[in-house]
Amino acid sequence: MTPPVFLSPTTLVLLATLAVAGVLAWMQGGAVGGGILCGALAGAALTGLSVLRLRHAARYRPQQIFRAMVEGFLAKLAVLLFGALAFRGIDQLAARIDSKAFLLTFVSVALVILIPGTIESARILSARRAVGATTVPSNPAGSN
Repeated sequence: MTPPVFLSPTTLVLLATLAVAGVLAWMQGGAVGGGILCGALAGAALTGLSVLRLRHAARYRPQQIFRAMVEGFLAKLAVLLFGALAFRGIDQLAARIDSKAFLLTFVSVALVILIPGTIESARILSARRAVGATTVPSNPAGSN
């Protein structure tokens, strides 16, 4: 029996990473703590969504798995770029959120969460191939 989705290793790693980042942000305080917290939340949210998109592609549309990976990468790159620009260029944000702490925490959290997420997606894809379900109709009956 497989565990429910909310108890997957990726979810547990995500929650543990956020807890560690929260403690580090609290210990640092100030703008550095704000950068750690903001980077951890943004990295965890975006990587979690990217992993869900990757898992969906592995399960229902394996031919789009590379596209899902590229979309997740580009979304993370966009958040890094706009976050760095915003936290450096807007004085009110720069006073509360350290851009270096944001960038380092974002990348660290994204990497830590992406590893188990990718492994889970690969397992789903290999299990799907083992069963022999290599193709899925592009428009299943009853869907739009």
